[in-house]
Amino acid sequence: MTVFKPNISDNLVEVSDMNSHIASMIKQDEDLVRLHFKNESFEINSLEKSKLDFTDCIFDKCTFVRGGGKTFSFVDVVFQHCDLSNVNFHKSTFVRVSFTDCKAMGISFSEAVLRNILISQSIFRYANFSAAKINTMLIKNSDLSNCAMEQCKLKSIELTDDNLQSAMFDFTSLKGIDFSTCNIEGMTANLLDLKGAIIAGHQAIDLARLLGVVVK
Repeated sequence: MTVFKPNISDNLVEVSDMNSHIASMIKQDEDLVRLHFKNESFEINSLEKSKLDFTDCIFDKCTFVRGGGKTFSFVDVVFQHCDLSNVNFHKSTFVRVSFTDCKAMGISFSEAVLRNILISQSIFRYANFSAAKINTMLIKNSDLSNCAMEQCKLKSIELTDDNLQSAMFDFTSLKGIDFSTCNIEGMTANLLDLKGAIIAGHQAIDLARLLGVVVK
């Protein structure tokens, strides 16, 4: 599977005092394009605009302070070494976005649209993807334990050496998704939606309980 990487320009503008800079650009009706944020704390609720669009940007070692009531569009964006824990990206859009070595416990992508997404070496425990539309996503060497992917529309998903312990996939078709390198202990899913999923032989024991079978 090919995941298209973010298209990042060589001439990004390095930003200091992230919140003031973004507020100033919004006030002047300027696009949030070709920006490089590093070691910044993003106070989401400090901005009056209800929808924020970032294109061709890098967030490096940034912390997003929990906020709600806003929607985002991220196109060609890199998140690296960031803390996105408990941030609400409800109904937001992510296109050609990568998350590398990020902490995102409790992050919410509910009803979001995600296309060409890479999640690598990151912690997404308790992440909420419920009712999201996901097309082309690679997750590798990451912790998604206790995440919720209920009622999702998944297309072209690749999982490699991930922790999916106690993850919830109810009412989400898993046909063609390969879980064989992942920890799926305690994973829950609708039996019909499991049809066509790919697992390793030893993982059958983990899923047997969904059939009401006791394995001795």
